[in-house]
Amino acid sequence: MNTDRSIFRKYGRALLAGERAGFISPVGFFAMHLFQGTAWILLILFALRKGAVGSPLFFAMLHAFGLGFLTLAALSVLVHVLPAAAGIPVGESLRDRGAIGGVLVGALFFVGGWIIPNLRVALAGGGIVLLTGGYFLLRVLREIGDGRGRTRPRGARLDLMTAVALSFFVAGTLLGIFMLLTLLHPGVGLSLTLAPPAHALMMIGGWLSLLVMSVFLRTSGPLLERSVMSEYSMKGWILVLCGILLALPGILMPIPLLIPTAYALGVAGLFLYGRPAGRAIFNAHPSNPYPIWFLRSSLAWVIVGGALLFASLGSFPLPLPGLLMIFLLGGVGQFFLAHLYHLGPRLLAILRNGPNDLTPPVALLDKRRSVPTFLLYQAGIALVILSFLPEGRHFEGLRLAGALLGFLGWLSLSREIRSAWIITGRLPKTENQILLPVTRKKS
Repeated sequence: MNTDRSIFRKYGRALLAGERAGFISPVGFFAMHLFQGTAWILLILFALRKGAVGSPLFFAMLHAFGLGFLTLAALSVLVHVLPAAAGIPVGESLRDRGAIGGVLVGALFFVGGWIIPNLRVALAGGGIVLLTGGYFLLRVLREIGDGRGRTRPRGARLDLMTAVALSFFVAGTLLGIFMLLTLLHPGVGLSLTLAPPAHALMMIGGWLSLLVMSVFLRTSGPLLERSVMSEYSMKGWILVLCGILLALPGILMPIPLLIPTAYALGVAGLFLYGRPAGRAIFNAHPSNPYPIWFLRSSLAWVIVGGALLFASLGSFPLPLPGLLMIFLLGGVGQFFLAHLYHLGPRLLAILRNGPNDLTPPVALLDKRRSVPTFLLYQAGIALVILSFLPEGRHFEGLRLAGALLGFLGWLSLSREIRSAWIITGRLPKTENQILLPVTRKKS
């Protein structure tokens, strides 16, 4: 009993105080890291069992990456970026940050429901995610309606961009729930041929990618030590949004003639956005070089995915799971790993030494660990993607090798987190200790 209380005092109160400190969510940060490890383990099991695409284990693995890892990572960053960049206080209160806990619980039920498998458990998880995601969306919309967010840098409407991305998250979750209902009750009548690509487009394109593009306008400064914000970036974001909105009826109705136009709009938008962003990423030499590695990998996978998507529109159709892995693990996944290498060390230092800690992230990282981590991730992701691109069941060995390498990369990253935590404990303490209540200034 005393040991349990000691553990709570040491870690529970620190996490709670960390939520009050106004930085990225520590609960979401640690949960998304554990979910990422779980996703790699599920992928290993999927490869060992030579599972078929579309099996319950496949969907468990896919959503462990997309919902458990990437969505929790996105929300954990968002509750810091929205007040700091858009000037709207969504995420400053513990009640707002409780929405992240709701998504965490929903993800546990959803992924667990596919593992058992019991689709009713997964359906309950989807309902929890829908409610908590809807709460987050309504909070952002209410703050916009109240006229908050007047501190936008150079007119960047990060609040509206976030609202659009969250709208895709809620709509994509709702479509996913209807897909589950169709599996449980075929009389619902939803097409399980047309709905999955639309669901993937909403969640990876509309939710994660549009959010990534908008958040990077703010976080590029700390990561690259130069901002990529420009009129071209904003116009590019809008064109990508238009492409997604045009592609959805083309997929669901379906109206195939809309797809090439939607693709052209999306590519044009990515070019407008990516030209200044890509130049900044490849020319930057920041004091913390580790995020750059993952940002360059993310950009490379987006280019590869775009080219393969173009090929699949013609006479070389590629399986949807392969394309999903390119954008999920390669594009968006590497982007969040880049942010983890900047925000992660900052969070650990804040948890240890208080919200006023200004220890540079690079001081808590070790190149001897970071290089193997990066290489293991790149090799694992490449092999996994290759194993899902060809049709047939002859690539389980390649998939297993990739999953094992990815899991080793996650273990190496875990060692880096542990090392950074130990180093922060040796730093001089700041005046405000993390276990004391943190008083925030009213905006």
